[in-house]
Amino acid sequence: MIPYIVMILIIIGCIFAEYGHRNDNYIRKCLVIALLPVFILIAFKAETIGTDTWNYLRIFNEVKDSDLDGALSTFSNFETGYILLNYFLGKIWCDSQVILIVVGLFICISLYKFVMRTARLKCLALFFFVTLGFFQFAMSGIRQTIAISIVLWAYPYIRERKLVYFAIIIGLAMMFHKSAIIFAVAYFVANMKLKQKNIFLMFAGIFVLFLMSDKILLSTADVMDYNYGIESTGNGYIFFIIVCIITYLCLRYRNALICQNTSNTILLNINFISLALWAVRLISRTAERVSLYFMPYTYVALEEYLSSSNPNDRKTKIAIAVFLSSVLFFYRISGQPELRNFEFNFFL
Repeated sequence: MIPYIVMILIIIGCIFAEYGHRNDNYIRKCLVIALLPVFILIAFKAETIGTDTWNYLRIFNEVKDSDLDGALSTFSNFETGYILLNYFLGKIWCDSQVILIVVGLFICISLYKFVMRTARLKCLALFFFVTLGFFQFAMSGIRQTIAISIVLWAYPYIRERKLVYFAIIIGLAMMFHKSAIIFAVAYFVANMKLKQKNIFLMFAGIFVLFLMSDKILLSTADVMDYNYGIESTGNGYIFFIIVCIITYLCLRYRNALICQNTSNTILLNINFISLALWAVRLISRTAERVSLYFMPYTYVALEEYLSSSNPNDRKTKIAIAVFLSSVLFFYRISGQPELRNFEFNFFL
């Protein structure tokens, strides 16, 4: 657990170092420092850390020892982009750890660009990425994490209503995990005006989605050629409640958030999709993976709520949010033996 504690402490230190500063270069340095331990833990973890890490390293070793046609044929059930990435990396470096290093670097670059574009308190936004689910998933689900990281680059094209560029980003993401097509709905929801009527329609849509979740999940699995089915679950309530609280706070203080940055409308609208998917998550675990494409906007929405709050109690609210998120992070890590006992592999 010590590496995780060090990572959290470094990011918290960067949060308070950044707070109150307006120098862009200084803020960028703080964010880079905060991202460094995230990169190290993703890039230099041992193969035993993360549910699927050993399998991804095995795939790398098999692909690098094959010709391209053979690799694509053998792993035809994997997306082409991921196999090509392994093949070309294998021609450059033979040690399988290189796939984790490259993926870790790309994840951190994507987080850096997304946070710099969307958040006011950059390190605080990153902190929520780490403590509210994204980091833990990134430690295991390499292909989908690449897809999510690619999708993060779509933000400016959503904001500027550039559908062609947005579609290209989604297409690239689908080359690593075809579930990325789900994020296409964000383009059509993101720029809606936050009027009472639209908010009502959003909640009505969430209710209908919840009622029809079984049929929708099964149909989606058939279209995507997945065999997940309906993975019934008795949990998911904690994160559902968290997203409910974030949604309530952001809606209640939406005028302050939009006044701070008009583009925050995008965050609030896409957060509705996160809420809808976590409602479905109460029925099936399958929805949790899909929600990860939309949760980055929920993380930043929470940061924007905190950074736009009254200056007299802003630090207190941030401290409470940081404490509770840290407790949740370590609670979840402690319950995952594949992550709890972290080991490094500094192969160099």
